[in-house]
Amino acid sequence: MPYETLPTAQQAIDEYLRIAKVSQKSYVCSNCSSTTPDATVLRLCGKCKLTRYCSKECQRIHWQHHKYSCRLGAGDVERDVPKEYRAQKFAEHLTHVPWLMILIDMYAVIALGLDVDLSNATRLCLCARITIKPVPPNVTSRADTNDARSKPMVMLQFERFEVRPVSVLTPSMQTALAKLKGLMPPNTPPPLLLYFSSDGDNFLFIPHPLAPPLIRHAYMRPLFDNGDSITADKVVAELNAFIRLDINNVCKLRGPLLK
Repeated sequence: MPYETLPTAQQAIDEYLRIAKVSQKSYVCSNCSSTTPDATVLRLCGKCKLTRYCSKECQRIHWQHHKYSCRLGAGDVERDVPKEYRAQKFAEHLTHVPWLMILIDMYAVIALGLDVDLSNATRLCLCARITIKPVPPNVTSRADTNDARSKPMVMLQFERFEVRPVSVLTPSMQTALAKLKGLMPPNTPPPLLLYFSSDGDNFLFIPHPLAPPLIRHAYMRPLFDNGDSITADKVVAELNAFIRLDINNVCKLRGPLLK
């Protein structure tokens, strides 16, 4: 869905959002799996600023596992924590951009084969691998230029999509999924299991219902404006192109590396 065509697609987007009621994000304690939609309720690890806990006791108990991925952990694993943190914060902003989420959902329906067998949603999930990259000077807004004098400007970058079995879901993901299913009406299709990961250890998990019209549309194997099919490489290219062209940062998918 090219950036230039978005205004003409807005009516279709509004109609889709009227039908599809997408659930909120879930934040979970990495130890006890308690869940909340409010990011401020769970405290972040003071060292890596990525993993969340509901109490100091949970953080203490989980340290034996978390130390291998924390930037100051005993595992001494080399990590670029600011880069991972910014990628995940940008991913949170992306979930509020309807036309980008519709494109990702459309690809997910096709990649997971939900248009052929809806029960695949109970066996497979979709991981979006993300990172950040420097904002090219030729697509930097005036506001970016002013800020870049003191802080390097970066933007969200999609690397690839991975179809994975549901066995990769962590206990905290399973808890968030169970809570969502408890809120869904009976006899409804299983939710789409989507998560964004910057390092394979930390993630933003967004399970949400899919509207039947989207599944029916995917069954028709839609094409982009230029005739290209909806493939992983094409979707990654379209998402990154949109982020690059959003020089006014309307979607909040770019900013300084360190705030």
